[in-house]
Amino acid sequence: MSKLFLEMRKDLRHRSTKKHREGALRYFKEEINPYGVRHSDMKELVSKYTPTVKKMGIKRFTPIAERMFEEGWFEEGNLAIKLMEKLKNKFDDDTFKLFDRWVDKYVTNWAHCDGFSAWLVGSLIENKPELAGDVLKWTRSPNRWKRRAAAVSFVVHAKHGRFMDYIFLVSEAMLRDSDDMVQKGVGWLLKESTKSNQKEVVEFIRQRKHKMPRTMLRYAIEKLSPELKRELMKP
Repeated sequence: MSKLFLEMRKDLRHRSTKKHREGALRYFKEEINPYGVRHSDMKELVSKYTPTVKKMGIKRFTPIAERMFEEGWFEEGNLAIKLMEKLKNKFDDDTFKLFDRWVDKYVTNWAHCDGFSAWLVGSLIENKPELAGDVLKWTRSPNRWKRRAAAVSFVVHAKHGRFMDYIFLVSEAMLRDSDDMVQKGVGWLLKESTKSNQKEVVEFIRQRKHKMPRTMLRYAIEKLSPELKRELMKP
């Protein structure tokens, strides 16, 4: 077990409290195993270890990040995601293969799913736009978190109007998904897309609102005007 891994674990345990552990357990519907570390403390640890991780590089840090996921502690997974994101300029085709495996093997709650998708996979497709089609394939996965990841991976790009063709393809592919976490993910993606392409997104929703689960629809129209909301919510 690496010295860096043990040092990070020691820091997390030192900052854990029973109060925050109990709060995390209440907050998540999914089963998680938290130390109970405050968000502000997590930010401090990211800042502390970023220089070390950047110096190590992606090849040396990746096995440590995987070990952090393997151990099953919630905050270790969070820290792995945030530190891997610091190496995003080095993400390539091999990184996608790694992420494709990680999302199936280690992502088991919405917080890890969203951080992993938005910041790791999202950064990867910014580096390698040709891999967006491979993310689209995740919409067919039996794994609910991989399907949600297919949507959330485009969320950061959506508000800037990037990858709109893929955003519509991903949304269409999961339009009738019965899983509430997937529905919320697609709704969130469409909501962010209204910030850059409102006319096109509203028309997309208008033509499909009778097929969309109500949860997805409510998320998608959240930032629209009251008039548009009323129109799109009509049966």
